[in-house]
Parts: sequence; structure tokens; C-alpha cells
Amino acid sequence: AVLARGAAQGDGAAMTRLAMLYLDGIGGAADPVAAFTLLQEAVSLGSPDGAVALAGMMSVEGNYWYNPVQGMAYCVWAMRTDPMLNGACDTLAARLTTADRAAAEQLAASFGP
Repeated sequence: AVLARGAAQGDGAAMTRLAMLYLDGIGGAADPVAAFTLLQEAVSLGSPDGAVALAGMMSVEGNYWYNPVQGMAYCVWAMRTDPMLNGACDTLAARLTTADRAAAEQLAASFGP
């Protein structure tokens, strides 16, 4: 309830945490659509943790949102925004080709500061 109130008030960190509860089905049935939506909103509010979580969703093969290049772009943006996240997406980066990593870097540059 506290996270839901924080998310409703536009707190990106609360949105990210609530999204992870929805994703994992903690406290109720899993709802990946709600999780994805909350993570997108958290990222739009500037949440680097939300960007890493969103990248995680986008890197699961067979997932509806599967797009590892875009996911890596979110990771690149998150690591630039919060240096403490440096290396948070090494596993995803290792699975991408050099061209895909370059495309992710270019896409991340379009996300802004």
C-alpha cells in the first residue's frame, strides 16, 4: 500500500519497487503488464534503477517485450545517470554483438542527460 501511494504520487523509486512486486507476483498474482508499465513510467521520471529493471525484462528471450538492444540502451543510460550501477548490465552486454552494443549506445544518447 505504501509503494502504491508513492507510485501514485510520482515517486520513481516507489514505482520501480512496486513493479518488481508485480513482476515477481509478491503480494498477489504476477502482472508483467503492470510491471512493464510502471517501469516505463519510472524511467520517464528519471529512475536509473527502473531502467536496469526494464532492461532485465527486455532481455528475457521469448518475453513479449524482448528487445535486448533497447534494453541495453536503458542500461547504458542508467549507468551514465548513476555511476553506482556501473557493471549492472554486464551479462546483457556480453550476449550482444559489437554492432548491437554500438546501436544501444547510440539509442541511449537519444535519451538525454
